[in-house]
Amino acid sequence: MLRYILNMLITLLSAVSAVIASIYLSRFAVKYLNTSDLEIWFLMVASIPFINLLDLGASVICPRQIALARVASIKNKLNVVIKTYLVSVVVILFLFFVFVSIGLTVSSHYFWRDSSLYWVLIFFIAASLFRVLGNAIQSIVFSLDMNIYDKLIKLFASIIVAGFASGFLNSGMGLYSIPFAWCIATFFTSVVSMFLIKKITPNLWGTSKYDYKFFLEVKGPILQYLCTAIPGLLVFNLTPYMIAYSLASEYTIQFSLVQQVVNAVLIASSISTIVLTPKLSKLFIDNKKQMKKLVFFNVELVGSVSLLAFLFLYLNIDYIISLWINKEIHIDKIFLIIYFLGVFLEVQQTSLTSICMTTGYYGYSKITIKSAILVICTMLPFISWVGLPGAALSIVISQLLTCHPHNFKVAIERFELGYLLYIKSFFRLIILGGGYYLILSLMKAKFSGGGLFIFELSCSFVIFLCFVINLVRRYNVAKLIN
Repeated sequence: MLRYILNMLITLLSAVSAVIASIYLSRFAVKYLNTSDLEIWFLMVASIPFINLLDLGASVICPRQIALARVASIKNKLNVVIKTYLVSVVVILFLFFVFVSIGLTVSSHYFWRDSSLYWVLIFFIAASLFRVLGNAIQSIVFSLDMNIYDKLIKLFASIIVAGFASGFLNSGMGLYSIPFAWCIATFFTSVVSMFLIKKITPNLWGTSKYDYKFFLEVKGPILQYLCTAIPGLLVFNLTPYMIAYSLASEYTIQFSLVQQVVNAVLIASSISTIVLTPKLSKLFIDNKKQMKKLVFFNVELVGSVSLLAFLFLYLNIDYIISLWINKEIHIDKIFLIIYFLGVFLEVQQTSLTSICMTTGYYGYSKITIKSAILVICTMLPFISWVGLPGAALSIVISQLLTCHPHNFKVAIERFELGYLLYIKSFFRLIILGGGYYLILSLMKAKFSGGGLFIFELSCSFVIFLCFVINLVRRYNVAKLIN
């Protein structure tokens, strides 16, 4: 139990550092970039999840293949797997850069002649690809069971990016600032990660060879992963482009600021799934009865984190953003209600999806494609109909009609969870959310001022802690994870 708590705390520290660095940089970006450059920056950032897919499923495919290689009786199998993976990633990144560079060169010649934007995009792509390579190398550290080192590296990388990028923005480097800071941080993480990898595989580049057959063996899982991930990314990461196309720049900036806060909630919600996944994978083989309890514990824990966070954000989003960027920006409350509902549904089903994928189930491509098509077909008409809330409405409809019911059904049947237990856990979350919202609403009606925000935050933490303690005792988690 203590090991899992320590692991979770280290993961939390690493995640919090990434969130703080992102918030810190956004504050500087809003201060030093004009509205046009700020919109360009947020749109470039929205493309990063797509670029990250070029790591060939580092967080999903790589850990499993390295685990299999470590127990294999074939000599140098681990070295061959790591070398083949890294070489494949480098080749794909290089080919992608060449292809995109040619595309940008042609489009800039015929469609837009802004040379400054051309070089910004080229440098952004190059820095993003270098960052993907660094993430791929670091994923090997995680796959080799060096989780503490992995999280500490990420912690220091976040500090490096925040420090250098803020300095570059202050010195007037504009849109080049953050990509340049990425390059510095990635160089650091790559050197440290390779040093750690060499301690376990000292002959990595000496005796091992590139194994084309191994790459062909994992081609299937990689393609399945990409077919699932790409449509899933289209559902959320296409949204800022749709908003930029249909509405004024200020709405793109509003959505992007809200999305960065939402990303913090997504990171916090995913921590328990990340930590418990290895244990859940083992229980799937050894003891499905215990796995069922641990899955439902995780579902309620993820649900409580995201639900309380979104309710808190809904009541305090304007104040949070004003503290964050030192500017008054008012976010449409109807948009927040609909969008937070959509993301809450996404968080719930993706926590189960991640667990299913680690147990070898990848059959999500068709439903995610349907979800992406539904969003693409409905978002622009909805935005033209009701404005910014229309973008969120498109996401909610897509979730309710496709991924949420389908992916829950898959998990319930795969793990033999039972629909009644799911309904009970769902109602417990409704009671928690309703009670929490009522308490915070009464506090806002009685008190006011900056001290209220701290008081709300403290009360939220106490309520969440009480719920988690009850959750741990009800599912007897200490016994399940030992």
